Amino acid sequence: QAEDEKKALESKSSTQWISDCRHRAAVKVQRAWLGYRTRATLDEEHSRWVVKWTMDPPTSTVALIGDFTSPPWSERLPMKYCPIRGCFVAILNGSPGHDHQLKFIVNGHYICDGSETVVSDSAGDLNNLVRVKPPQQPSPLCQIRARLQAATTRRMQQAVSERAETRASLPICEDESVHVDVDVDVRENKSVDVRENVIVDVRENVSVDVREGNILDVAVGWFCHLFRVESPDWAPVSSMQ
Repeated sequence: QAEDEKKALESKSSTQWISDCRHRAAVKVQRAWLGYRTRATLDEEHSRWVVKWTMDPPTSTVALIGDFTSPPWSERLPMKYCPIRGCFVAILNGSPGHDHQLKFIVNGHYICDGSETVVSDSAGDLNNLVRVKPPQQPSPLCQIRARLQAATTRRMQQAVSERAETRASLPICEDESVHVDVDVDVRENKSVDVRENVIVDVRENVSVDVREGNILDVAVGWFCHLFRVESPDWAPVSSMQ
């Protein structure tokens, strides 16, 4: 009975450890994803024509109509709620420096944004008048991020170069394969040579990191690699290789 209790306690401890690791990994991945989405939002604000509606909650249905379509006023463009901005947004392709008239449709009702310029058209209808900003130079955030990416690339190349130099300094074997003698039949005293090519790839790095207890950094590193997300400052270089 004591042995059974010990096994049950060990199993519970292992389950709790795995659960804690999954929770911490989820927190780090969510942080990396939120940072990625925030940077993308800032880039849109700097370089795109973004129309916003801030008056209603996320449960509302908001659309946009205006002279930016072809033909003008012929299509309703649904607006999506952006949790980062905290409002409904629409990304449009307007002519830089030109004025456009538009109107919002909120829960089926046509309405103007009172915080923006309101004008009257030839039919006497009130519309919002918006001027599209001309193209701008890359934002300071983009410039900083480009420098950080260049620095990260240099660190990764340096790590690869150091690893290659370390391997080159090791003694050279006659054969590049691993020689293992295995008894396949003890009664007949037979043996066979099993040759396995030594392959150094990403799996080796991941297995080493996991054995050293860096499972969270490995998970975040692979997430950043798969989704082309920039590696956070706390993500190690080895996790991204």
